[in-house]
Amino acid sequence: MTMRNENRFQRNTSKKRIRYNRYYVNVRQNRQSASFRGIVKGLLQIGLLGGVLVGLYFLGVEIYRYVSTDPYFEIKKISIENNISVDDREILDTLGIRTGQNIFSLSIEGCRKQLVCFPNIRDIKIKKRLPDEIFIRVYERTPMFQLYNGAYFYVDKDGYVMAKMSREPDSSLPVVTGLDLPVVDFGTCLSLEPLELVSKAITAYQNNESLARIQIDSIDISDPEKVVFITREGGSITLGSNDFEYRLKKLDKILIDLYNRNLCFASIDLRFENVPVVVK
Repeated sequence: MTMRNENRFQRNTSKKRIRYNRYYVNVRQNRQSASFRGIVKGLLQIGLLGGVLVGLYFLGVEIYRYVSTDPYFEIKKISIENNISVDDREILDTLGIRTGQNIFSLSIEGCRKQLVCFPNIRDIKIKKRLPDEIFIRVYERTPMFQLYNGAYFYVDKDGYVMAKMSREPDSSLPVVTGLDLPVVDFGTCLSLEPLELVSKAITAYQNNESLARIQIDSIDISDPEKVVFITREGGSITLGSNDFEYRLKKLDKILIDLYNRNLCFASIDLRFENVPVVVK
């Protein structure tokens, strides 16, 4: 290669390097510029979002301050329904609800926790009717039978001892006998398996309307393997410990047959398929 050709080659190579370096510098500058713009844009978005959140916070504070202090939201009317054994004033005093109180300051869950003060109340529903009314519906426990422990205590189907007692038995409810009882306190739940059997047996009895002519005076559960109904006339009906509905349907047919024959029973044992019946 001649000297002239070498010089020409070097000049061409130098020009290519210059163009390449310029391209590289431009690309690098463009990337740096785009990265800077992205950072600025991100900071602006974060700032905008932060400003919105701060604005919403102060707006919420002002709204809360307004609804919690404005007389428009003071309780002016309180309605209570379905309470029988507990009067309105006792409920309101215990729950701490009063007129003039801000409706948003009332904690419904806090009121429900006060139910332990009322053994006769099973549940309570509280609704806020904006702007100034409270509606309370009471669901009281219904006594299912009685237990004797120095006095006659009323017990509901779940085994809760109600705040009601008497020196004499209530003729409208059967008395459960044959059970060693612990100390009985109002509002406590007697989680005893024999009482669960009694509850199931009474429920099956109440669901069979045709058996309403039989008046159950007491229920003997001294033997945990059987529930025995004692009628007002002194007859005994042995149910066993299961299949109460099926056995009471059999009892209904037996009683119809006895009635048609003008007979009274002394005892009926429903634990057997061929039911033994002793007549008076």
